[in-house]
Amino acid sequence: MKKMIRRFHILLVLLILPALFGCEKFVGFKYQADIQTQTVKISGRVTNTFTGKAVENARVKIGIQKTYTDSDGNYLIYYVLGTDEERNKPVPVTISAENYQTFTGQLTLLPTDTEFNTDLVYLAPIIEANAMFPWGSEGLVCQARVLDYQGSTDIDSVIATLYYNKNGEIHRRVLKIPMILVIRNSDLSASYQCNVLLNLANEWAFSKDYDILVKDKEGYTDKLSDVYNESKPDTALFPPTLYTPPVIQLFTLVPSTSFSFICQAQILDFQGTGDIQSVIASFFYSRSDEPTQQRLDVTMNFVSGVTPQIGQYQCTIPKDHGNGWFFNNTYQILVKDFEDNQTLVKATFNPKKAGGFIFPPEG
Repeated sequence: MKKMIRRFHILLVLLILPALFGCEKFVGFKYQADIQTQTVKISGRVTNTFTGKAVENARVKIGIQKTYTDSDGNYLIYYVLGTDEERNKPVPVTISAENYQTFTGQLTLLPTDTEFNTDLVYLAPIIEANAMFPWGSEGLVCQARVLDYQGSTDIDSVIATLYYNKNGEIHRRVLKIPMILVIRNSDLSASYQCNVLLNLANEWAFSKDYDILVKDKEGYTDKLSDVYNESKPDTALFPPTLYTPPVIQLFTLVPSTSFSFICQAQILDFQGTGDIQSVIASFFYSRSDEPTQQRLDVTMNFVSGVTPQIGQYQCTIPKDHGNGWFFNNTYQILVKDFEDNQTLVKATFNPKKAGGFIFPPEG
């Protein structure tokens, strides 16, 4: 009888042991699941390296999770920890914002709350100030002060866009004028200026609203829109300079015969059409057996004055330069005034989209 009881106890133990081992496995699995679903709070602030100001709407990506900064530059992520993070392995971090250099790095996540702050380098130029005020008897002066943290020499162009209205016309005329560099205020700042005509030919009047667009050599831009207040003009940012480069308002190249083209240009000079020293059109020719190209310079002749400041010019060029050299559809126009200011425009002729004449051709 005792032997039977002993055998029963042994059998009972053998039956219970697998269940106990199963419990350990079950408990271990539950513990692992709890670790995998643990979250930690990651917070921080994104600011401008140069100013310390908040960067709003910056995209913050940590691992596979992302969020955006608020108006104060703050962000918050509840990050779900995984096994890699438990072993203190770093995860990638990317923080980006418009006009800023993207930050890339790594962050080692611990099972505790983490604070991660970042500065971003601002890349785009900034229009710090602008002004428009009367100057001379026939127009205004537009000025701008531009800041570029990559250096004032990184500024590629500053363009003023002016809008003109005419009674009875639905659409406005648009005039784009390059603003010239007048003063380098510092290594990071420079001041620019252009002249503004109150009236164009045929009763087109300045609407008083305008834009300024600055572009740097990497293609980053800043744009400002403003309205000239005639009753309360702006104060000059710096003493205005009188001379500005001529502006090529319009230009065209039109086939005139099977052997030649007519090139026309309309040019604005705020000092008057008599201030234009020369207008040279250069045309380029290629030959199938030559890797280089030939250049033909032609003086454009003054045809008429639209206003005292706007003149029209024209020249004729051959399609064939002789000895197998044919016009390769590229050309440029260079305008110089008597103050050694100059403006160059480069163009490509498209035979399928050839425009019409700016004015009735002469000759």
